[in-house]
Amino acid sequence: MLRLPDDIVEKAGASHGAISTRELRALNMAPAMQRRRVEAGLIELPLRGVAVIKDLADRFTPVAALQLRYPDLVAERRTAAVIFGLDGFKGPGPVPLDLVDVRHVRPPAAAGVPPIRIHPIPAKAIVTYDGLRTTTPTWTIGELGAVPALDVDTIELALESALHLGLTTEGKLRRVTTTRTGPDWPGTAVLAEALSRRRPGDPPTESYAETRFLQLVVRPLELEDPERQVPVQVGGRRNPYRCDFVFRRSRPLDIEIDGKDAHATEFGRDHDYERDHHVRRVGFEIVRFGAWRIEHKPAEIRHRLLLELLAGT
Repeated sequence: MLRLPDDIVEKAGASHGAISTRELRALNMAPAMQRRRVEAGLIELPLRGVAVIKDLADRFTPVAALQLRYPDLVAERRTAAVIFGLDGFKGPGPVPLDLVDVRHVRPPAAAGVPPIRIHPIPAKAIVTYDGLRTTTPTWTIGELGAVPALDVDTIELALESALHLGLTTEGKLRRVTTTRTGPDWPGTAVLAEALSRRRPGDPPTESYAETRFLQLVVRPLELEDPERQVPVQVGGRRNPYRCDFVFRRSRPLDIEIDGKDAHATEFGRDHDYERDHHVRRVGFEIVRFGAWRIEHKPAEIRHRLLLELLAGT
């Protein structure tokens, strides 16, 4: 029975199942041996000089294979956002192939090779992340607005999650808006609009659903954005609780955004009950909104929020 040696599996596993045929030969798999494994369905040859171990392939394999074939290709824009796992770019399905050649040499047209953008990118703006060469998170977010299909809501989702994950800082993103200007940087204006939605120094939202609450509920009501991630100290507890959002009124209103993963378990519900009990004791009103309902029934959530705000006036 044909199999693949462990050293080949280890090498290909570090690059999403892609490995060059030259590397296969260096690991003692001669061309005839490669052909037999192709015929057996263990290996595919998507590009000249590149092999893919089928059992190791994932959604990033096309990117890894292209970068093996053309070493000057760098993932950018949507591709980079997916690689970093930014909100607005998660989910199953093929990864969009936004690739830039930083050497100014366009790869020849060939089967399996998407359109390649030619643009200079400084070396300091390129990193290796999860085995793939990609623009840095800061550079990536600054360029996302150049993709015609992307709106400012999506850019905001990406930048808030990048801030939450510690991949960049607000200061770095704001510097992009002052240093990358003009017709060569079409994404900068969209980034500037997304940044204008947050007060300077605001903590990032901590989930996709929290950002969507602002986009789908708060702003359509023409309300000022609430305070974010507000610490609440209660007696007998060393670390403060934290409110997702707080609207200030006679009794401050704590808005908690409940995702299904953290709040659906018995432990999660018990923690929420205990937490809410103590936060109420120090003078807060609390309302919880589910992430699914925010996304799919925002008008209902807007109505409930207005009622809560009016009740506290």
